[in-house]
Amino acid sequence: MSESKDTGSDKSPDIFSAVKPILATTRLFGLGPFRLDEKKKTLNVFTPGLFYSVVMLFAFTSNAGFLIYTKVVYKDKRIDSYVGLASDMILLTSGIVVTVSCILLAIIQRKKYIRVVRDFYNISFEMSKLNEEIPYEKLQTWSRRYLFILLVVLTLLFLHTVFYTQNLNNVLYMSYLYACFGPKVYNFLMEYQFVSGVFLLKLHFSLLNKSLETFIEGETSENGTKGSLDENVNNNAWTDVFVGRVNKRLMVKTFSITGGKFFSTRPRKFWPDTVEDAIHANSENLQKIKIIRKIHCSACKITKHLNSSFSLQLLTSVAQSFVFITANLYMIFTTLSTSKTFSFLAISHPMLWFATHTVELVTIVLACTKTSKIANYTAVLVHKLLSKDSVPEFRNQLKLFSIQLLHRKVSFTASGFFNLDMTLLQAIIGAVTTYLVILIQFHNTYEIPKKSYTVTDYN
Repeated sequence: MSESKDTGSDKSPDIFSAVKPILATTRLFGLGPFRLDEKKKTLNVFTPGLFYSVVMLFAFTSNAGFLIYTKVVYKDKRIDSYVGLASDMILLTSGIVVTVSCILLAIIQRKKYIRVVRDFYNISFEMSKLNEEIPYEKLQTWSRRYLFILLVVLTLLFLHTVFYTQNLNNVLYMSYLYACFGPKVYNFLMEYQFVSGVFLLKLHFSLLNKSLETFIEGETSENGTKGSLDENVNNNAWTDVFVGRVNKRLMVKTFSITGGKFFSTRPRKFWPDTVEDAIHANSENLQKIKIIRKIHCSACKITKHLNSSFSLQLLTSVAQSFVFITANLYMIFTTLSTSKTFSFLAISHPMLWFATHTVELVTIVLACTKTSKIANYTAVLVHKLLSKDSVPEFRNQLKLFSIQLLHRKVSFTASGFFNLDMTLLQAIIGAVTTYLVILIQFHNTYEIPKKSYTVTDYN
């Protein structure tokens, strides 16, 4: 009874309390069809939530189809060439692909989400054996900050989009708002789920590295000599062997002097407490390194499941960001080149969307890069331990751990097309620059009416 009360009254955060705001926020938009039970520590699929996700998916696709139909059928005042129509169609299509992939894959991959949360919960028990507590409060703090920034950015985008499309009639006005604003909401929430999982993985790998660093730093033995416990075991073992050999010679001499009678001449132990404590500590170290290996293997499995759950969404998100960054930079250039006077209001809309997609892309890349760097740094710590003198059993465990790390590289990809690291930013910068130069050359080559325009202006 007392244990159940303690469990119920325990205020320390766990994985379920940490992901509660994430699930509550994403459930509103159909991305979290789950039911969380903090008391029973379970996360299950919520059937009404699945139905709600299907309804949200149908609503967005129907609206997008209606908007594309009206844009193709009805004439647009600003489309004096097919450049404007093509750019609008590309932006609308990319938004549809992102939104459909986010909602549809949230339904399909729901069991993987549950598996990831359960694996995190199981790792917490193994972490307790290392006397390490996972700082879930850091995830909660980060989650609140992310939600606040997300709310501010979405509010700015919404208000600016409302101002930018105010010349539409009522039906097209609401349809265009939903088509422009909806994909960004779903994209932000999908990244919110993914980056939260990556951030939690970073906390786990950091704690594992911290535990390994305690072996490298060494500990102070009871007799005041500083060094690792494994070295103390080796030194004291050699002392016992030397004393044993000396006493064996004394036994032979005593046998010859006393006429064939043995006296009790057991080998003496120098520093017996230190030897016994060191041997006990060595067994603890062996057990500790086994637990670290097990946790690292489990964390790598979580990385694989988390990445596979969001890989297609990340692919569409990065592709959309690339398209939007290129298109908005081109819109800024054309607006500035065709306007006789500089107007910040005219370029504020593309600048805001450009900044949003850039920050969004950089956030994903930085989160994945930092987590991969910390996770792969474990191999460096293991090889530092191998360079030190240690007992054979401990070295064997380190060698097994080294082989495990060789085959368990932590990295994040977008469906295997490219890695989510700094090389992605380098490639995108080069590609955006190339396509922007091509678009500017087309702009200067062909005759385009020189006038400033807004996004949409229907008859």
